[in-house]
Amino acid sequence: MTGVSLDSVVIRFQQGASPEKIAQPFPMLKLSQVYGVIAYYVENGKPINDYVAEGDRELEQSAIPLSQTNPDLFARLEAARRQIASKANVTVRFLADEDLDADIFSAASRRRSSGPRPRAMGEKAKITDQGRSFE
Repeated sequence: MTGVSLDSVVIRFQQGASPEKIAQPFPMLKLSQVYGVIAYYVENGKPINDYVAEGDRELEQSAIPLSQTNPDLFARLEAARRQIASKANVTVRFLADEDLDADIFSAASRRRSSGPRPRAMGEKAKITDQGRSFE
């Protein structure tokens, strides 16, 4: 007996891990035992999948959401998640022409396969993020 659950091996196998990769975090588990579990799973997939699904259901039912166990921490994490998501919206613009959008559109339609145009010497790149500008 190794103390490693069947679903620990099966779930990693379902995720595409190799037998060697599955055995790494379990030093008490021999590679031959991993292959044995995989062989057993291949022959008996439905009951094992049912067993794993039942374990997932039990875990979901027993888990108390963080919003209930620690509302302050949950609120801070949600605020941080929203802040990160809002910072991910970054726009890069070049300060070369007055009507940049029209110039980009016409250049793109003329050079669809030639790639982006290089900036002229001295032309600055401007990065805007949530109304703030960086040059």
